[in-house]
Amino acid sequence: MVKLFVGNLGPKVGADELRALFEQYGPVSECDVIRNYGFVHMDDEQCASKAFEALNNYYMHGRALHVEFSTSKLRKAPGMDELCFRCGAADHK
Repeated sequence: MVKLFVGNLGPKVGADELRALFEQYGPVSECDVIRNYGFVHMDDEQCASKAFEALNNYYMHGRALHVEFSTSKLRKAPGMDELCFRCGAADHK
């Protein structure tokens, strides 16, 4: 799983619209929007790379999107060691 940061979102951009934009490049497992930025989780690294190449500096509602690969890890619950907080799997971060 690959997590992409998307910055410079307009005030009217919601998770559904952002998800639809990124789904043109591959499956999106999760999409969250927080004010003027969001995170898109894509299942496939090649699809995420294609989305990055196509959508970084892409204009949406008059604003150039800033897309980058996120360096933050998925949240973990206390005591879960290297297991994913959301699904409990050990094969992704």
